[in-house]
Amino acid sequence: MMRLACLAMLIALPLRAGALPDDPAAAAFVRANLASTLYHEVGHALIDVRGLPHDGEEDAADAFAALMIDRLWPEAEAQAIVRATAEAFLAYSEAGDEAPLGAHSLDVVRYYNLVCLFYGADPDGRGPLAEALELPAPRRESCPEEAEAAASDWNDRLAGMPPQDHGPGLRLVAPRDRDALTTLIAAEVGRLNGEIGWPRRVDVSVEPCGEANAFYDPRARRIVICTEYAAELASLFGWVE
Repeated sequence: MMRLACLAMLIALPLRAGALPDDPAAAAFVRANLASTLYHEVGHALIDVRGLPHDGEEDAADAFAALMIDRLWPEAEAQAIVRATAEAFLAYSEAGDEAPLGAHSLDVVRYYNLVCLFYGADPDGRGPLAEALELPAPRRESCPEEAEAAASDWNDRLAGMPPQDHGPGLRLVAPRDRDALTTLIAAEVGRLNGEIGWPRRVDVSVEPCGEANAFYDPRARRIVICTEYAAELASLFGWVE
């Protein structure tokens, strides 16, 4: 996942590497998007480690993120994460930051897919959220079926991977003195390890990359969350307000 530098130029909000914004609302926005981004990259790691088919991998990773938000969080927190992630997709789209996404769907498409999958998992309880995020009524009709298909697909992919007390799993690679971002990602690593067992270890790190990015490196079996990406999200919050 890679973004254009122009967004940071449009709305500059300096943020120390490894820090979260002082403003509570901005910090919540950054935390929510980092969590959903990590889940997306974990989807890529699972596809690689399990040797699963690659067709539609980006959309599959997005579906995995939606599934994990639904599974791992209480309802109010899950809705907040979906809202913040969807707002980020829409803001990137409105800022014109579409070109470098490669195999990703356009951000506006990812916006509606996320809202649809999350709404479709509980259409009775999440109708107000779908309305607030302006999910079109015709699209809503297919969302329960889309959510069921995505959950079934990932349940099949995760078959035989129950959580383990010992053995391989996601492993946070972190300095002794953890900063705020690393502490946040550490909590998500623990949350995911409590949900999924892994046949091989996959490392996770938070580090400077020289660009606003987050990615899975299959050669190193490593997920990297760039500190510059967190800083860009903090700037993006000024765009969505």
